[in-house]
Amino acid sequence: MPAPCAICHNERGNDIVVSREMKMGTGERFRYSLCAACGSLDLVDVPEDLGRYYPEGYYAYAFSPSPAKAALRRFFDRMRLKNHFGGFGLGSVLNRVSKPLEYLEWLDTAGLGPDARVLDIGCGSGELLHHMSWGGFPRCVGADPFVPQSARTAGGKNLLFAPMDVAAYAATSPEPFDLVMFHHSFEHMEDPDQVLSAASSLLAPGGTILISIPLADSHAFYTYRGNWRGMDAPGHLHIQTQKALGILADRHGLTIYASSRVPSWRGVVISRMYEKNIPDCKARPIEEMFSPEELALMKQEAEAADARGESDAGYFYLRRK
Repeated sequence: MPAPCAICHNERGNDIVVSREMKMGTGERFRYSLCAACGSLDLVDVPEDLGRYYPEGYYAYAFSPSPAKAALRRFFDRMRLKNHFGGFGLGSVLNRVSKPLEYLEWLDTAGLGPDARVLDIGCGSGELLHHMSWGGFPRCVGADPFVPQSARTAGGKNLLFAPMDVAAYAATSPEPFDLVMFHHSFEHMEDPDQVLSAASSLLAPGGTILISIPLADSHAFYTYRGNWRGMDAPGHLHIQTQKALGILADRHGLTIYASSRVPSWRGVVISRMYEKNIPDCKARPIEEMFSPEELALMKQEAEAADARGESDAGYFYLRRK
């Protein structure tokens, strides 16, 4: 019997979708309840010990900056940030010839500048926060109950890690933040209402909550169902649609004021890989797993999904009403 939806609480017409654990390749099956009203997915079979499904070396906790790299990035990124917000000099050249600093688009969309105070919830080992601290943001904080000890001791004066979840952090921290971020962490959290309420309480006036998540209202889910890479069973506990996230935001006095979707290519490739019963731990170069004809068809499939606005992940910007 499908469970009531965790987001809109609908109980009628919900369905069951079965997905498999495909990171470590155990193939264990897990049921998700698919809401007939808002389209979101909720894990029904939640393991007692979720920790065993996060293998050693899990990507979110694998970052470990070297002091030499940190010094160089601090020197160059501060010039690049200054240039982006109106400065001149070497930063202008660096921005033209270097890979874009990914966080600048988020700041521009949120209308924030280089003085933004930033909180990353579910930060892992803090790779993104290290990059932002190197750029010179005055306050970069990461909250994650599993943050590695190495990350906690690697920060500078403007970088702090709190080994706790967002609800615990909100209960102990009076400081407000201009940008509160969830980068593919929101779907791993047990109680979306509690998490969003805590995040909202930490917003400074005019601040933004940025949520990047997999999306069930997508071509990849409609096509691959239980083989869709966005389910990532059993690590993803609640998987949203844009409609579901809007319902959740509204319930907490928030509104989605901007959004964007990321290209579908990766979602199609990994979902097809799972369809072929190839788990992440046995992945090979893409040319070895798929024929040239398959790759060409997958490229067309991904481009068509993008054109329809049905890619399987996106960024959502929320603020108080």
